Amino acid sequence: MRIIAKLEIKENHVIKPVQYEGLRKVGDPETLLEKYYKEGADEILLINIVSSLYNTSWMESFLKKILKKVFIPITVGGGIKTLDQAKNFFDHGVDKVTICTSLFEDKNLIEKLSKEFGSQSVVASIQAMIVENEWYAFKEMARKNTKIKIIDWIKECVDKGAGEILVTSVKRDGLMKGLDLDLYNEICDICNVPLIIGGGFNGKEKLINFKRELDGITVSSLLHYNKTTIREIKKNLTND
Repeated sequence: MRIIAKLEIKENHVIKPVQYEGLRKVGDPETLLEKYYKEGADEILLINIVSSLYNTSWMESFLKKILKKVFIPITVGGGIKTLDQAKNFFDHGVDKVTICTSLFEDKNLIEKLSKEFGSQSVVASIQAMIVENEWYAFKEMARKNTKIKIIDWIKECVDKGAGEILVTSVKRDGLMKGLDLDLYNEICDICNVPLIIGGGFNGKEKLINFKRELDGITVSSLLHYNKTTIREIKKNLTND
């Protein structure tokens, strides 16, 4: 199982929201990325959370610099709407792109990306919230309910060529109180591609309680606030 360090970025700063709100600056992207790489992260997930609102050409310069120092897979997301935008990131050396909101605006985008770059390089990201006992996919930093049930959306994304599915429990995000086991057990049976989960990981969960072995977990708050290290997380998971 991969431990994926997630860095959410706004205007050259790593920030950390709680339940996708209340952004707080927690550090410098380059410093934290190098730190997590040296600690043993299996992958890095970079999310530019305001990419559709601001000029983000700085990300290209950042990638050029950091990819000379970091030699693990890097996934980039935030505002990618076209093949050309995705190609630009691949040309700069990233391994995968992750898409969320744009998939609802262009439901053929996954298919276009997977045909052009291979399904292994396309991650469908899903912001999950429960409404009247049903899990739905949200978009735009969890501000809008797409009215599409999680199970239906995962199936559609996989059918169109997503190579991985990343599901984040919005209400658990940033709280460090534990993953939402009910959510993930509900979706794991219908997801036949690698499944990555996030939202609330506290490093102490007994992941044997899942129906299937997970492919990856995203971690941010625990690392940003120095509650633990990636080595310690891996040690605890091995002991499970």
